[in-house]
Amino acid sequence: MEAVDALGYSPNPVAISLLKRSTGILGVVLPSISGEFFAELLLGLDETVQEHGYLLMVSASHRHEAEFKAALKSISRRVDGFLIMAPTITPNIAPELLEEDIPVVFVNTPVDDTFDVLHFDNYGGM
Repeated sequence: MEAVDALGYSPNPVAISLLKRSTGILGVVLPSISGEFFAELLLGLDETVQEHGYLLMVSASHRHEAEFKAALKSISRRVDGFLIMAPTITPNIAPELLEEDIPVVFVNTPVDDTFDVLHFDNYGGM
């Protein structure tokens, strides 16, 4: 341990995640990350996941299906689960792009009722 301290060694996070089969990261894909709504949503998510020992990896689709697909593809193997908000994508395309064993919660996203989905009542909320 003295040599570890003296050399300033820190374990490779990728190697640790392979060993544990866990990354400690939750992926969040949103249509945007600008504006008060998304800032507050991300703040609440970040505080909550940190309380449970996780970090967030955030990506924005900019409401474009191609960017949404690219975001999912690029981070899906780097996270332990997802929160996905993609209200303008083709229905049920998101589940087709995900690994079968990855937990996911959809928010205002067109998926069938076999998935965990949270819908906001924007009209009623106004």
